[in-house]
Amino acid sequence: MNKTPAAGFANEIHQLLVSVSRHLYLTARGLVKYQEKPMEPVTGNFACSRKERLVYYVLRDAYSGNFIFQVATTAAMIPLADFLYFGWKEGKEEDHFRGLPLSLSVPKRISSPGLLTGLRRLDVEPFHPSSGFASGIRILRDLEENLCFEALGRSAIHTVDTFNNCKSKVYRFMLEGAGRDSKLEQWRGNLIEGHPRAVPEYREFISLFPATAEANKGLPLVASPGEGSARKKPRLPAFLAEPIENIKYSPEKLARAGELLGKAMEAEYRDTLLRLACEALELSPYCTGAYNLLAEESDCLEEKTALYRRGARAGELSLGELFFKKNAGHFWGIMETRPYMRALEGLAGCLCEQGRRTEAIDIYREMLRLNPADNQGIRYKLALRLLDEGLNHELESLFRTYHQEESCFMLYSMALGRFRSGDGSENIFLRRAMRANKHVPAYLLGEERVPYRLPDYFVPGSEEEAQIYAGEAGRAWRETGGALDWLRERWTAYRKEAPVRAASPNIAAVLQEFLEEQAGRLGEKTLGKYENAVELLQHCLNSYGHQYLETAEQEMLERYEEDGDNEEKFNFSTLFGPEKIPGIVGEFLGYFMVRKVFCGKDQLRTTGTVIKKLAGWLADRGYITGEEAEDMAAKAAEAYRELPAADDLSEALFELVESSPPVEGDEEMEDLFSVVKVEPGKLYLEAGAEEPVVVAVPRRISSLCCEGWMIPLLLVKTASGWRIAEAGRVYPI
Repeated sequence: MNKTPAAGFANEIHQLLVSVSRHLYLTARGLVKYQEKPMEPVTGNFACSRKERLVYYVLRDAYSGNFIFQVATTAAMIPLADFLYFGWKEGKEEDHFRGLPLSLSVPKRISSPGLLTGLRRLDVEPFHPSSGFASGIRILRDLEENLCFEALGRSAIHTVDTFNNCKSKVYRFMLEGAGRDSKLEQWRGNLIEGHPRAVPEYREFISLFPATAEANKGLPLVASPGEGSARKKPRLPAFLAEPIENIKYSPEKLARAGELLGKAMEAEYRDTLLRLACEALELSPYCTGAYNLLAEESDCLEEKTALYRRGARAGELSLGELFFKKNAGHFWGIMETRPYMRALEGLAGCLCEQGRRTEAIDIYREMLRLNPADNQGIRYKLALRLLDEGLNHELESLFRTYHQEESCFMLYSMALGRFRSGDGSENIFLRRAMRANKHVPAYLLGEERVPYRLPDYFVPGSEEEAQIYAGEAGRAWRETGGALDWLRERWTAYRKEAPVRAASPNIAAVLQEFLEEQAGRLGEKTLGKYENAVELLQHCLNSYGHQYLETAEQEMLERYEEDGDNEEKFNFSTLFGPEKIPGIVGEFLGYFMVRKVFCGKDQLRTTGTVIKKLAGWLADRGYITGEEAEDMAAKAAEAYRELPAADDLSEALFELVESSPPVEGDEEMEDLFSVVKVEPGKLYLEAGAEEPVVVAVPRRISSLCCEGWMIPLLLVKTASGWRIAEAGRVYPI
């Protein structure tokens, strides 16, 4: 029994080790803590340790060094027969170690007659090693060092499960190497015929070990009758073990937990940070910020996912269903929502790393519903995921929502989306993207290497921004057929293009000349109104003029980069000439002045006058044709009459909604309605192809309204007919 034979091939001799850690123990909270000073060795009963300490169970192949292990505690020991079955069975996740050996080294301190009997029944010859060295005890030190590095250094919640969950990384480091240094290759390459030997199924296996009442130093051989393969699990902290729904919510405790969280965020040392965050959660498991902080400190993907998910659930419950109904649409503006929104963002990111992009997309959609202003930049991440999943229709809808986006994250994704759809606008978006960040193509095309660890922050237009985008979106570009060839072609052409040159004279110069001439005949107050009108027109041209350009002109505008010889940047009014003005006057008077400008009726009338005078002035100098000038003047005259009247109607509708009690009904209709007929006290409204809807209104409103005007309304059908519940600004043209 005491002879230590030498192994000649893999799975000839295995070594069984069970050892109590001298450095790691469980606190009263159920968290694992490291003690620098070694604790006393356990020489007697395992279960009699003063502290609940970690216990390592190891099976090691004596020939190759291949091994398998489990971690338990002195208060929740694993039955030895269960561990042996786990180590030897086939088909488990840790299938790198399997099969019955011919012999098993069993240290005397864990040996028992029942164990030896069961092994012999399995045709495994047990023996006692002659020394600790011969038992393979050296592996325990290396195992604990690696477990501490992975579990304590890279995780944030140090439980026994944490140690077991990082086993794959420990195996990879301790077993796998190049060529002959790989213990796994040595094991696989030196199995003889007939090995690995098959293991009986669980019940038969366990039945071979006699369930005696012998005391085995607190180390059970088989589970107690009725327990089967189940065993006592090491306890978890209450804030992780108990479903949050079962824990009573206390605003007072949550406030106190928030104070602890504040101290944790200011902690100098990581251990202090983790301890305070856990204490905050013990005080109130509804402290979403504490889950977020722990997740940020963790490098373990499964742990991060669980923490963010639990944090999101805690935030959802603490805010309450009514809060969501009342505040959806502007969540980020309310400070209490931010931990919850950060938890959702973190959870979605973890799900993406796990390849669960559909779940992540659902979360991103919900975040944009709660906060369309998107202070967190979720639209960029959603765009990438939609590209990954080929959801081009939804991607296009997202683009339309954020069509004025100038971030490279959205613009490059927009360009790729348009390339996929082939609608002809992809070059325009790509040019805008290259203007936003000129470094991205080099990283997407492989001319520059994306770093393994992406930067933690960036400045718009920087290489760091390009690295982050290419790192996150590179796969979508590579998997889109022809996309990289198209990018390379356009990028090469873009770098060769001549600098943008402005028209001479351009719109800005012509409008300034017009104002200078008016200054000689107008008083100071009137001139100020003219200047306001011209400034508004120029702003409208710069914001919306691109919609009225040909494709080639749009591409020229989208270049929008600095000239190599001067510092000027171009926009619509500095790049194009005055011949472009007539085409946008309708947009300016019918939409921009109504939707984007809030001013008095006097300024509205003056704007109509200015456009009429500008039309004649431009024609006199040959900038536009007489026909174009007449059309501009007609629109200006109409605006002079109708803009103030439409403003009066907008105010009257607002007063009606504000002064009326809430309108209730079973049916609603919200749209931009066209006024097709007006009668005293009635408006006939039409939206799309539907029949006109008759709405009863005060006579003052019907007297202000004109046929052909457009009004955004929310209508509610009551017992007495349709009524106005909400109203927007009136479009008279």
